[in-house]
Amino acid sequence: QWNFGDGNTSTSANPSHLYTSPGTYYPQLIVSSQTGCRDSLISTSPVSIVASPQGLLTQSANGCTDLTVNFGASLAVPDTSAINWQWDFGNGNTSALQNPPAQLYTTAGTYPIRLLLSNSTGCMDTVTTTVEAYAIPVIDAGLDTMICLGRGVNLTATGGDRYSWTPSTGLSCDNCATPVANPGTLTNYIVTGTTIHGCSSRDSIEVSVKYPFNMLNNPGDTLCVGQSMRLSASGAATYSWTPVTGLDDPTSATPLASPTVTTRYRVVGTDDRNCFTDTAYVPVIVYKIPTVEAGADRTINVGQTIDLIPTVSNDVIDAKWSPTGAIFRNIFPGITIKPRETTTYRVEVSNQGGCKA
Repeated sequence: QWNFGDGNTSTSANPSHLYTSPGTYYPQLIVSSQTGCRDSLISTSPVSIVASPQGLLTQSANGCTDLTVNFGASLAVPDTSAINWQWDFGNGNTSALQNPPAQLYTTAGTYPIRLLLSNSTGCMDTVTTTVEAYAIPVIDAGLDTMICLGRGVNLTATGGDRYSWTPSTGLSCDNCATPVANPGTLTNYIVTGTTIHGCSSRDSIEVSVKYPFNMLNNPGDTLCVGQSMRLSASGAATYSWTPVTGLDDPTSATPLASPTVTTRYRVVGTDDRNCFTDTAYVPVIVYKIPTVEAGADRTINVGQTIDLIPTVSNDVIDAKWSPTGAIFRNIFPGITIKPRETTTYRVEVSNQGGCKA
């Protein structure tokens, strides 16, 4: 008959027994014969049951990389024996201190933490937990862009779960992923993107503005049939001249115009973003070449006078004769002459446009 000292007994000759509570136990064995003879023996070597250490682990909160975590350990039940502490932080570092140095986690992920406690008897306890290091988001606001004044553009931010834009000037919303931006001047928008774990970063996008322009042009001129003039416009990126008749290049800023009749040319200039246009007009007045016939050769005696009356077209407003030495009087478009010798007279006529014959 065994008495294990903890209230449990056994009649087996070679029993095994589980002690569930720490303490010092003196097992007793009582032996009885069939005739009622008895003997007893109390173990001189007591059974000592030592409690395993019960560890408690503390840590600071999970967070965004680069994450610094503080750890600490304690015993749930006081233990007078020496305690060994062995930490494994999951980041390649270990420590044998009860309160180890703060640990740094630079890469996002879930890290297993293990604390092994052992006392001087060799009894052990293991405490585990995890550390979650959250990734910093890569926020993209998109490429810089240009808008036409008064015409907005959709901005699109990616990489986060919620967003905040600054400045809010010209934005349809400042806390959405895709606001419409319609600033009046060049603006650099900064978007801060945040994940569900509270990690954030930011990016920026520049929105420049194209304004209306004023095109400059030459005022026009007068031409004689067969002549040409260079039209010109400036201040735009592209040009379109109409009508195209008489132009060498209707898309040039400076086309050569050779019209045969009076023409009012219209030029439409467009900026390099096709935002705005401006229109100008260049009148080109075309005059015909006047006609003149001086008349047949004449013969007179010395001392006589004679009228030279040319035949001219109706547009002639001026007639110049040469030489002038023997001209007696002007009778437009003719002259009265009194030459002293045989002379060839030349007449040049012109019209309102300065065209001559």
